[in-house]
Amino acid sequence: MRALALGLALSLGLTACGAGETTGGVGSTEGSEPEAALPDVARVVCEDGATRVETPSVKPQEDGIHLQIVNETAEDLGLEIGEAQGEPVMGTNADRGTSTEILELPPGSIWLACRHREAVDPWVEIQVVDQDGLWLEGTGAPMPCTVGALGTSDYGPDTRGYPTPIEAVRRHYEERIRPGDVLEQLGYPDEVTPNFALIRDGVTIAAFEVGSYAGGWLVESDTSCGA
Repeated sequence: MRALALGLALSLGLTACGAGETTGGVGSTEGSEPEAALPDVARVVCEDGATRVETPSVKPQEDGIHLQIVNETAEDLGLEIGEAQGEPVMGTNADRGTSTEILELPPGSIWLACRHREAVDPWVEIQVVDQDGLWLEGTGAPMPCTVGALGTSDYGPDTRGYPTPIEAVRRHYEERIRPGDVLEQLGYPDEVTPNFALIRDGVTIAAFEVGSYAGGWLVESDTSCGA
């Protein structure tokens, strides 16, 4: 699950990481305890009039943030999901009992609130820590336009997909890709709907979401910026 590709494309930036070595003396890390592994499934509980988090910090898996939803009430509910408190970017069902969802949201805070018929519970927070370095941020600067053109693709029943997601993007956009342009995958490496950015001269000019079709891959939507 992911918000519109436009929002993701506009937020792209360069991320670099590194670690220096220290050996002995002040500031040495020799003999320190390794960082404890976080749980890789977030668990949220819907109660009567309240939303409760049982995993305040989690790490994503290779296909996204795995969320277990436990509805302890006597009715089917909904679940609001956002990257900021009180600002949902998506929602899902929270049927009675236990259900699961995979979120394709970036590391950081995610906010959740169970939705009853008449009201939404107070929001609760889960901190997603990319402990294994899975999230692919992309190296392109943000799109130069404030509003891009969002397009969706509609394929006939006989359409065959391409062998890989990146080949689907290249074929979809081949008439407009120039020498020197770079295609980069974004998000988590094994997402159900992989995302890619087209970078020209260090600037993101388009973003694509790819879906699986008939044993292959096709572009589902693209957001461009005058490319």
